[in-house]
Amino acid sequence: MSTRGLLIAAGLLLLTLGALSFLQKQTPGTERGEREQKRVTLLPVREADRFDLKTAKGTFSFRKSKDGEWQLLKPVETGADAATVGQLLSEIQFVEKMQTFPREANTEANLQTFGLGQPTRILTVSTPEGELSVEVGRETPIPGGVYARVRQPKAREQLLVVQNQLAEMMDKDLNAWREKRIFPLVVPEVRELWMRQGAIETEIQKTEDGGWMVRKPVEAPADPAAVQSVLGEISALKAADFVADSEGDLALYGLTAPGQSFEVKSKGTNRILQIGQVNPKETNQVFARMADRPFVFILSKSSLDPLGKLPERVRDRRLATFGSPSQITKIEFGGRGGEYRLEKQGEAWLACW
Repeated sequence: MSTRGLLIAAGLLLLTLGALSFLQKQTPGTERGEREQKRVTLLPVREADRFDLKTAKGTFSFRKSKDGEWQLLKPVETGADAATVGQLLSEIQFVEKMQTFPREANTEANLQTFGLGQPTRILTVSTPEGELSVEVGRETPIPGGVYARVRQPKAREQLLVVQNQLAEMMDKDLNAWREKRIFPLVVPEVRELWMRQGAIETEIQKTEDGGWMVRKPVEAPADPAAVQSVLGEISALKAADFVADSEGDLALYGLTAPGQSFEVKSKGTNRILQIGQVNPKETNQVFARMADRPFVFILSKSSLDPLGKLPERVRDRRLATFGSPSQITKIEFGGRGGEYRLEKQGEAWLACW
């Protein structure tokens, strides 16, 4: 066979394989098609911008902000835990039907038997292609399943048995849904950091050239890497628990006159973390709050101890600093053995005695 014939045959073979692959993906009955048929919904649930959840643990409303962050609007207004929200939406996106009941089984008697007459779990998700409603009832006699009723666009109402992981994801309390990070920072935008501990104040300020200076308790250069590390630790602080969603009597928590506070000034923002008294139930924890929020929460003392050593941690201990080693062209030094000089010549160094 000629070279031209071989090339034509190879081309036809590739086209045939591509067509078969495409048809396999599109044809019902393939593994992919079978899995999609088992899924409760094909709506783009993970692209949702809002959802509402009602369970025995409470009523929760979530909205996605313009910057893509999930916010919890009810029962309190605060950030939502992105990982927990993502897990729920993924569970809904990929949850599979274990059993589908015929339309005639959707009777009031069956709904009551399945725990769907007055369901304790109701989820409503707004997706780009319409609203999805999922009601979850009792567990099935066979372990691993729960009864559910699903309503979605372009499909009839369905009565199903689904995997009980969906019910487990829905049955979370407020602390699980809310954001645990209490002081998230955009570190490059920070301009100033204060720590007040009793009568002692520490002030660290960013200079015009992007460096850092300690202004209090003494004026001295600050180590940029150490400052970045401290800001990262502050941004990573997480509440172990929330004990109050309104200010109430702050004296109960030692927060009317906080013994320690951290203030961070960024572009257009100024936030203060206040540290109160030790938790009497757990001595390795302290009560705390953000000055601009009503919530009182608990922090681990071990996460705060390194921050209490702020002055000694951030002070620059380097004897000399250079913008870049490439800027050095000559080094002179001396000792008992004599005086020496290193001079840079092109890319090489010349030693002189």
